Amino acid sequence: MTILSFECKKCNKEFKSDVGKIKINRDQTINFQKDAPCLYCNESSKELLEITKENMDTLRDIYDEQEKKEIIKNYLPGKLVNYSRIFGRKTNINLKFNSKEYYISDNYCVISDCDCSNVIIDSYLKDNEMVPAEWSFSFTYDYSNEDISEMEGINKEQSKEIIKLLVKDMQIPFKQRHHELKNFFNEHVSNKITSEFFKNKSSIIKVGRNEPCPCGSGKKYKKCCLDKEGKQK
Repeated sequence: MTILSFECKKCNKEFKSDVGKIKINRDQTINFQKDAPCLYCNESSKELLEITKENMDTLRDIYDEQEKKEIIKNYLPGKLVNYSRIFGRKTNINLKFNSKEYYISDNYCVISDCDCSNVIIDSYLKDNEMVPAEWSFSFTYDYSNEDISEMEGINKEQSKEIIKLLVKDMQIPFKQRHHELKNFFNEHVSNKITSEFFKNKSSIIKVGRNEPCPCGSGKKYKKCCLDKEGKQK
C-alpha cells in the first residue's frame, strides 16, 4: 500500500489515494498498481491528475529501493559498487571545490575476503539542477596509507586538496563506508565469491578496465592483470 497526494486540475482540489505498488521508470514516468480517480469529481485522466510535491521524499525512497534491488540482482563479482546506490541518496556526498558544486560518488570492491582499502572517487559537476550532473574527474584514494593514484581529469595536488576537504574537514569515513558496503553484500548476495575464486576462474568473468582486478589486489584491472593477460596471449 502506498498513499500519495494528488491535485485534480479539473476541480482544483487535492486528495489522497492508495495506488498500491509503484514502479518508477528510468525516464521518471511512474506506473501505479491501482488507479487513483479524483475523490471529488471522479476524474481519472493522468493528464489532469498531478502528484503533489509533498510526495517527493516517498518517491525518492521508492526509487532508491528499486535501484538497490536492481544492483543486487545484477551484481557480478569484481564489479565496483557505489555506496549511495545501496544506502540511499541521503548518504550522498556533496562537495564545494573551487567555487563549484560537485556530487561525489565513492565506489568500492565488495569481494568478501579482499583486504584492499581503496575507494574510487568519481566526481560529477552539478552545473544545472534541471539536467543530470556530468562526470568531471576521478581518482583512487587508499584510506589506509593515504595514497592517491590513477587521476583522470585532475592532477595530484588538486586530488590532495579534495581529500583534505572530504576526510579532514567533512569527516567522510571512507573506511567505515567500505566495511558497511562489504558487510551488506556478504549478507544479501547469494553465491558469495572470494578472491581465491578469481585467481582460478578470472578468465570466465568479463571485467571492466576501471573495475577492481579479479586477482584481489585492490588495484584497477587496467593497472594490474590486464597487461599480464595480454602478454600471455
